[in-house]
Amino acid sequence: MTIYHDPRDPVDETDTGARSDEFVPETDAALRSALEDVQLPATVDEVTDQLIEPAQPPIDTWADVHEQLHRTRLPSLDDAGHIEFDEFRGIVERTDPRADEGRPFSPAVVGTVSVVVLLVLLALISVSIVTAFTVTVITTTVVIWLVPSFV
Repeated sequence: MTIYHDPRDPVDETDTGARSDEFVPETDAALRSALEDVQLPATVDEVTDQLIEPAQPPIDTWADVHEQLHRTRLPSLDDAGHIEFDEFRGIVERTDPRADEGRPFSPAVVGTVSVVVLLVLLALISVSIVTAFTVTVITTTVVIWLVPSFV
């Protein structure tokens, strides 16, 4: 919803906060609880509509609620990690609490361990090849020394 404001119209700044305060929950916990009733992802407009329903306040009150959500309340919930809020697009999404579940180790740790295991295997294979080569050389040398003496 686009809100137009004519700069020639007088604006009463004294009751702006009072109008929006009755619709916006006072605490972050109460706002998070109110967001549970909203189908997310949602726009700030949809969140504002959900908070204001079923009242039919003036459009200025709706705009005040929208502005308070967009400028302060939703960014603070985003900073705290309770939601994901894209200020540019005006989209509110839930954070995924299960994002790190199932991953006991970070990708960096897994990569480091994989490289170490690979190097150990390479060393073991190299030692095995060197041992086989050494045994072959020694065996060949002994056979060459001993066989001509039997012939």
